[in-house]
Amino acid sequence: MATSIRILLGRRIRRLRKERGWKQLDLAVAMVPEENQNYISVIERGKTDITVGMAERIANGLEVHVSSLFIDIENEADDVHPKRPKRRK
Repeated sequence: MATSIRILLGRRIRRLRKERGWKQLDLAVAMVPEENQNYISVIERGKTDITVGMAERIANGLEVHVSSLFIDIENEADDVHPKRPKRRK
């Protein structure tokens, strides 16, 4: 099964952020206008679609060209995080 583009994009954003040694709050503050840290988390987990404008704001916050978010994005599929087993009640 192919991984959705929003999950791959979220992984790419997370990778770029971590390469800078930033926390989600650092990225949120670097964005203009400032974004909510929780929304960054939702984006990185691929739980929401983002607009081109939001992609541009994220790229600007990370100080990269917006195309950097998409170049070779399929390689992010290799960055698979195992899911934690669900807790039994």
